This record gives sequence, C-alpha cells and structure tokens, in this order.
Amino acid sequence: LRTLSPRRSRDSFKLRQRARYLRFGRLRGVPTGKGFVLFEVFAMEPKPTRKKNRLEGFDYSLPGRYFITFCTKDRKASLGTIPYVDDLESAHIVLSIIGKLTEAAILSVSSAYPTVSVEKYTIMPDHVHLMLRLNEGSPDISRVINQTKRKVSASAGQSLWQSGFYDHVIRNESDFLETVQYMDNNVKKRVLELKRI
Repeated sequence: LRTLSPRRSRDSFKLRQRARYLRFGRLRGVPTGKGFVLFEVFAMEPKPTRKKNRLEGFDYSLPGRYFITFCTKDRKASLGTIPYVDDLESAHIVLSIIGKLTEAAILSVSSAYPTVSVEKYTIMPDHVHLMLRLNEGSPDISRVINQTKRKVSASAGQSLWQSGFYDHVIRNESDFLETVQYMDNNVKKRVLELKRI
C-alpha cells in the first residue's frame, strides 16, 4: 500500500500502465485528500470449463454405431502431414511414426474387444475420427477409446492425447451416410484450406 502526492500522480499512471502486463491482476489508483493510494488487485483467472460431450444417463455400451473424435495434446500435428495436391481426389495424409502407431492401435481394437468393430476411421494430423459398431456384450465405449489412446502413448513413450473424447450416437441410415461423407471429406477439406493460403 502506497500513498502518493498529487505531484507524483504521473508516476502512478506509469505504474498502472505497467500493471497491465500482470497476468493475474492490475494496479488501481484511488484518489484521496492527499494524493493517490495505489493497491494491487490479484484475481485468479477462471478456469475454462469444457462442454459436456456425453449424453446424460445414456448407456454407451448399448449396441449401435458411434462416431468418435479424439485429439492430440495441445492439438499438435504429431500424427502426420497432408501434402498439397491439385486433384482433391488424390488428397491423403502421410502418417508419421506416431500416426502409424495410432493406425495399428485402431486396427487392433477388434482383437482386444471382439464385440467391437471399427467400420471406418480417418487419421488427421491433430485428431482421429472413428466409426465404431458395438454389438451385444460390448464394454462401455470410453474403455475402448481410453485403452486405444494409452496403447499408442505407451508405444511412443510419451503422453500424446488430450483428455476425453467427443462422441455422437449414429441413430439412423441418413445419419450414418452423413457421417461417412464427413469423414471422407476431412482430408479434402484440409487441402482446400491449403489452397486458400
């Protein structure tokens, strides 16, 4: 706590200007009869809350199709690169070593869980899309995804993934076809973005 005379009010302004660079707070000046009283206010930044991505009360071990997306840690493009091509039909991803480990883990899902089949998958540089079919007696889908992620991290010897995953329950044929189209166009969409740069 400091008391400044009116003659030093200019100095107090400079202090307030510098305080803008503080991460957790800033300095404020309060006029008094004898000048300014400066004090520093610290306020913790609110921790961002992630939107819930699972249906409340839904049993994720029920038979059916599920569209799953999980992302790399800090959205780092560690799974591969998508080269620029003129022909969108030839758009593809060149998998990195970690990308190949991820693909191998995806292809081994049915071996670890015979009641779960991978109907389709798309690996992007910083995220993975899966279409899974769960049959009778399948485990909760979170168990399948978490084990798959752990397997890749263990093989790579490092933590690779953002916590959690996003899911969508595929309810009908129209929903299924729309999801397939979205997965097929994912790499093409990235190439189109490269063309605009």
